[in-house]
Amino acid sequence: MSAAGSEETVSSGLLFIKGIAMDTTILKSINIPLDIICIILIIILRYFNKLLRDSKDRSVLIFFMMCSISFVAHISNIGSLLLIGRPSLNWANYAVTSLNLIAGFFLTSLFSLYIIQYLADKHKPHSYVFSNAIFATAIGSVLLVIINFFNHCVFTFDEKGYMATADAYFLALIANLAMMIMSLVLIIISYRHLAKTERQPLITYCVVSILAIIMEFFFDGISFYCVAETIMLVYIFLELHVEQRRLLVERKTQLEKMNISIMIGQLQPHFLYNSLTNIRSLCTLDPEKAKAALDDFSRYLRGNLNSVISQTPVTFDKEIEHVGCYVNLEEMRFQEKLNVIYDLKETDFFLPALTLQPLVENAIRHGIGKSKEAGTVTISTERVRNDIVIKITDNGIGFDVDEYFKNTENLLKDKSEDVMINANLGLYAVKQRVEKLVNGMLEIESTKGKGTVVTVTVPQ
Repeated sequence: MSAAGSEETVSSGLLFIKGIAMDTTILKSINIPLDIICIILIIILRYFNKLLRDSKDRSVLIFFMMCSISFVAHISNIGSLLLIGRPSLNWANYAVTSLNLIAGFFLTSLFSLYIIQYLADKHKPHSYVFSNAIFATAIGSVLLVIINFFNHCVFTFDEKGYMATADAYFLALIANLAMMIMSLVLIIISYRHLAKTERQPLITYCVVSILAIIMEFFFDGISFYCVAETIMLVYIFLELHVEQRRLLVERKTQLEKMNISIMIGQLQPHFLYNSLTNIRSLCTLDPEKAKAALDDFSRYLRGNLNSVISQTPVTFDKEIEHVGCYVNLEEMRFQEKLNVIYDLKETDFFLPALTLQPLVENAIRHGIGKSKEAGTVTISTERVRNDIVIKITDNGIGFDVDEYFKNTENLLKDKSEDVMINANLGLYAVKQRVEKLVNGMLEIESTKGKGTVVTVTVPQ
């Protein structure tokens, strides 16, 4: 923002910045071009928001809120500079200068929220203590600016239209400095949860912003802080969000390979052979049942193939229909040994294609199929607050969940296409799809000798 010395202004278009006389024309020639350049950079950033349109991270939304507030800060700074020396418009300059200060406070506080949300998006530990303290400081600073309208404790304008800062102005700068220091402390606390490529831009943002605020203590007529914030937003965009875009593309490729892995996993030769053998037997014994079984078999295959190209969630009814085709085929094989119960209290929702069938198959093939006793698989759905909860429960042999995921993750370290496509990713692949495609969650509880419960939570 534009400002004069701490106590008085000088007529004839001169501003005293800590004892150094500076013509307002020179001040405008420095600030306005810098503000215009920053505004252009922000517009470019907003345009490149399209690069991140597939991202579901809330930190991306906060980032572009910061860009919008920075835009307001630069516009108001230009307005304040253009109104210098126009006493008839002092009321307007009070408004735009106050807006400039408030924008700066919110920009600093939003950065702390950005850090918290960035950690949350990455499923990393985070604390709201510092962010709450920062927001409290920001609110207090905003109230100080509002009070300024009545007692001019922060800044004022004289009869010639020139601005003079009061003691509380430096209190506002100190508050802004304190907020940025707290943001830096927040990053340091979360240091071990951030990769080097993440730590560097966040810390650089804080350090450069802190230095800019300190410079405004000595040269408060030049908008160091707003300019520094905009440059750092560009830096964070290039270092973090463009990198996120690259990772997003890589993640999509991995999910596509997982889709193929799941589909191939369902087309196991022994399952196909058993199903076709049973259908052949029924052709002689019960042609009508053979026809129904052949219909189930064809729908099952079509469902698996369609899932490979499906990029959007499907209805639960479609998923449960696919499960029904698979269950019918397995019941031909297991007969009295397999009992499947459907307890569906909620059916009006969407989930990723080929989510339920692999879970039911795991329960039947690895749970009930490997047990000497008859077993039951229960498929249930219910609404819990704003979430849909799906449970696949079996009383089969159970397994070691930690060992399964450890082995799977070790297998995925080999990123070769053959491994990704031919590996039996099963539960791991479904878990990734649920998390990435619908921001859901998959949890597994299993006890050897007692059975397994797989819980899928889908936010609505």
